Amino acid sequence: MVLFNVAFGVGGLFAFHGFNAGIMNDYRTKVIRQQMGNGQLSKKGYRDAVLEKPQEEWLTNSEILTKKIKTLPYVEDLYPRVRFPALISAAGGESSLSAYGEGVDAQREAKFFNALKLKSGKILTSEANGILLAKGLAESLKVKVGDKVTVLSQTVSGAINGVDAVVTGVFFTGEANFDRSFFRIPLALAQNLLDTQKVELLAVGLKDFSKWKEFQTWVATEFPDLEAYSFEQIDKVNYENSVVWLDSQFQLILFIFLTIIVLGVFNTTSLGVIERTREVGICLSNGETLKSVRRSFLVESLCLGTLGAIAGVLAMFVIDATVLAKGILMPPPPGFEGYYYAFLKLDPQAAVRWIALGVGCTAAASWFALRRLNQKSIVEMLAHV
Repeated sequence: MVLFNVAFGVGGLFAFHGFNAGIMNDYRTKVIRQQMGNGQLSKKGYRDAVLEKPQEEWLTNSEILTKKIKTLPYVEDLYPRVRFPALISAAGGESSLSAYGEGVDAQREAKFFNALKLKSGKILTSEANGILLAKGLAESLKVKVGDKVTVLSQTVSGAINGVDAVVTGVFFTGEANFDRSFFRIPLALAQNLLDTQKVELLAVGLKDFSKWKEFQTWVATEFPDLEAYSFEQIDKVNYENSVVWLDSQFQLILFIFLTIIVLGVFNTTSLGVIERTREVGICLSNGETLKSVRRSFLVESLCLGTLGAIAGVLAMFVIDATVLAKGILMPPPPGFEGYYYAFLKLDPQAAVRWIALGVGCTAAASWFALRRLNQKSIVEMLAHV
């Protein structure tokens, strides 16, 4: 009973923690590889400021910056981008839709931003006048791959300008608002549309995601007029707030599971003490001390607790590698469309922590249960039936 109780409790905690971590890790990796990169580099204060003419704060020396920053061993590349609101219409269409565009160095980005899910066509590469449409926007425009569209926007000087583009592909991310209004065109075409040679920001791609803090510190030292924003800062509403919410939820689950473990072990150990009351009395009458008897019970419980905790963790590794190898089919979360597969992210370091927690709960429950030994004399113990 102790083995099962601890194995179930520790295994359940390990799985639930891995489930939460897996969901957020999958979301983080997907957004980094689809949209944002590990972070973005722009003029200091640009991201949080409300500017009448934001183009005046765009970067003029992006290639020089890129060349110097790429000397860092953990930086894969930097990707220049410009973002702009636009009106977009199908060729011959009578109405235009409000959309949000992004000019990208498509051929350069193709290797790092490899998680876009295409519904049809292909991603942008070397097409000079190609356009990649989000699914909802393409459906609203009633266009398909090969169709022509017209993009209208305002130049940096305030004039209206337009360019024609050919649909190369239709993609989707699952994020409803994003998929209804977003498109990408080549950087040169976007700069022509906006009548500028500047870039708004540089998306940062790292070889090692854990190096962001080091990168951010280096930028602050080498380029004090620039500011590096991490993915977590940029996507605070969807990612960081979700992490905080899930952590708070997990604290409640943790309390429930620990209560189950402690009460289960307490009841089982108490039952064991009651059933062996006469044997305890015989041990005491033969010269054993109460302390040594308690130690025997405690060692027994700790051995069972340790084995149970390890068994629970190992069972989850086995289940994850077999039954859950293809993931868990999940309904769309708020603000997203489409079902998806969630995967557990089982961390061996976290496994050690949960094993230690399970053993600690077993020790605490056993200690309280063994206080029953103080309540009877040797004579009462020997007479126990």
